[in-house]
Amino acid sequence: WVDAKNWNMLGGEMEGTMGHMSWRTEKVEYNPKFPAGLFEFTPPKGAREISMKSPQMETVDTIEEAQKKVKFHILKPSYLPEGYEMRGVRLIEPSAVSKTTTVLLFYRKGGKPLVISEIYQSGATSLPEPTKKSGFETKEIEVRGKKARLLERTGEVGSSVSWIEGDLMVTISGHVEGDEVVKIAKSLR
Repeated sequence: WVDAKNWNMLGGEMEGTMGHMSWRTEKVEYNPKFPAGLFEFTPPKGAREISMKSPQMETVDTIEEAQKKVKFHILKPSYLPEGYEMRGVRLIEPSAVSKTTTVLLFYRKGGKPLVISEIYQSGATSLPEPTKKSGFETKEIEVRGKKARLLERTGEVGSSVSWIEGDLMVTISGHVEGDEVVKIAKSLR
């Protein structure tokens, strides 16, 4: 789930060493005003401080630039639905909070986003549990010789497909039909 205007991730699901995680943002307020001192904190006496730095995020223009910065092969689509163009690549490096490296490939056709998410985590083993929300249909399929999960909106355009390939969890999601995300998935090289 990606904000079509500014490409911020508004929701998602993943499975990792910390277990299953899913999230969905329902309301976003950009650049709110906060009172001075609101986030000041003095640790209690005797407390030990540990760094919980946020992952480093970097935006680059091309997959080739991103490839130079990560230790795994970035899968690139050889097929995209007509009219979709590359809009950028985001890299999210490991941190104390998350041991994963994530590459997000952003494409757009007018106001319709398409995102390919590649999350590298040594020992990635399972997909998130299928959603039980109404308005979605989940199907177990095969992509690139791997068990995959296709999620399609019922009555609307929008779908995603996710699978594990080695140490990589790949998700393709966007404002396209399910057969299109599967076709993109099968085209990855």
